[in-house]
Amino acid sequence: MPNRRSAPRRRTSCSSAPTSSRRAFGARDGRSECRANRAIIVAVAGGEQREPVLDLWPEPQQERTIFLRPDRVSRLLGTAIERSETEQLLSAVGFFVAPKEARLAVQVPGWRPDVTREVDLVEEVARLKGYDAFPDELRPYRPGTVPDAPEEQTRARVRDRLVRAGFLEARTLSLGPPDGPETVAIRNPLSAEEAHLRRRLLPGLIRSRARGGAGSGERVPPRRMDFRCGSTHGRPASAPLV
Repeated sequence: MPNRRSAPRRRTSCSSAPTSSRRAFGARDGRSECRANRAIIVAVAGGEQREPVLDLWPEPQQERTIFLRPDRVSRLLGTAIERSETEQLLSAVGFFVAPKEARLAVQVPGWRPDVTREVDLVEEVARLKGYDAFPDELRPYRPGTVPDAPEEQTRARVRDRLVRAGFLEARTLSLGPPDGPETVAIRNPLSAEEAHLRRRLLPGLIRSRARGGAGSGERVPPRRMDFRCGSTHGRPASAPLV
């Protein structure tokens, strides 16, 4: 009978994956993955562990723990979510969930760098439960208390006063023919008449009034007064076209 020779025991080392491959799949901590690989090599392939582990990752990611309030999950999602269901949903996708008094201490896995706040965990619960499980009717809400920007407030007051005076607001395009050396041309115009950004509002308002009713058989009232609120565009005469 041929002599049986046992396979030599190989000494193994483990290094973390290159930074480029980590970026392709998102930031992650390779220590746990490395330990698992070493355990498999030792148990299955007869390898021999060699210390210390060589870690080539310059900035290892620290484990993050986020505290989640179950009542806040239900309040933000608008429907009752049991605490046990929240734990089950998060644990199924790699989060480590442990009770911490009235809250849940959720340890974020290294491959989820997008989860940094409590509301991110709430969003994860909603995604895993399924958006079709939530009611689609409009719930009572509190209007925002943040005021509009001063520029928008001024524009709204001007519109309101002009309408009260009998003017009609016209909606004109921001494109038109060239209007002086400071006009900015666009590269992909739809027509030669609309190949430049407008520098003034009045020419476009006049063209709109001249075309009013054209093709529809309607006649524009001669005393109708229009106005236009909008932005204008221009460049210094010495600046190149882009």
